[in-house]
Amino acid sequence: MLISQSTPAKSQAETAKGHVTVNAAFLQEIKEVNAELWDCVAKLRQRCSAPIAISAKCQTLIGELEQLRDLLALQFSLEEAYGYFDSPANVQPSLCRRAEVLRQEHTSLYCEIVDICEEADSLFRAGKRAVLTTLVPVRFDKFFQLLERHERQECELIVESACTDLGVGD
Repeated sequence: MLISQSTPAKSQAETAKGHVTVNAAFLQEIKEVNAELWDCVAKLRQRCSAPIAISAKCQTLIGELEQLRDLLALQFSLEEAYGYFDSPANVQPSLCRRAEVLRQEHTSLYCEIVDICEEADSLFRAGKRAVLTTLVPVRFDKFFQLLERHERQECELIVESACTDLGVGD
């Protein structure tokens, strides 16, 4: 139970309310088995690194962005369903705070890829391929940097959580 010495005793539900932690084993497994997601990210990074070549393949780019959007929706849903726990007992408050922040980032990351998809589709339908080939790669690169940082921090949290659970690193 997460009770400080100066706080009167509370029920476990009251004390743990609002706290989140990770199921390190499941979260790690979810990350390892989704090769399709990371292949899609790699393909988009390569495509967006050559904006001039995109103009002839705008529909392909939009399709790949939409595929990434869908794969991320699945990935984040699995992570939230099996990789994070609400109301954990006996978990370090710092781990709980970091887990909550990372779980909440799923929403902002997903909303950003949705916005990128909508912008790309809108520009394509308006016949603004030159703008599409200029803006979308820049937005995707910024998105990728955010996603990469998020994934790195989740991996660090997995390691720290596993070490804490196993009693290592004390």
